[in-house]
Amino acid sequence: MPIFDRSVALHHTGDDDEILEQILRMFLEQGPERMALVESALARSQAKDLEREAHGLKGTAATLGMEELRQAAYAVERLGAEGRLEEAAAGVARMRAAMDAALAAVGRDLA
Repeated sequence: MPIFDRSVALHHTGDDDEILEQILRMFLEQGPERMALVESALARSQAKDLEREAHGLKGTAATLGMEELRQAAYAVERLGAEGRLEEAAAGVARMRAAMDAALAAVGRDLA
C-alpha cells in the first residue's frame, strides 16, 4: 500500500490538480500541528481529546489516500473512545511514524 496515493487524493478533488496541490500544501503546514495535538492529548491523559484529534486526522488521511495513517488514526481514535490510554501510546507512535512518512511523501510529490 502506498504511503500517499495521489490518484485517490486527486479523485477526492474532482481530478483538479490545482486544488489538490493547495490541499497538500495545507497538509504539509497543518499536519505536524495536528499530530502534536494528538500527542499532547495522550500526554495529558485526555481520552476524549485524543479521540477527537485522531478522528480528524483519520478523515484527512482517507481523503488524501494515506491508508497507513488512516488505519493508525482509526486505531488511536477507538482507543481514545474506550479510554485505553496505556494501549494508545503504541498507537500514537505508529501514527507519528505514518504521519512522518506521509509528510515526506507529499513533500516529494510537490517538489
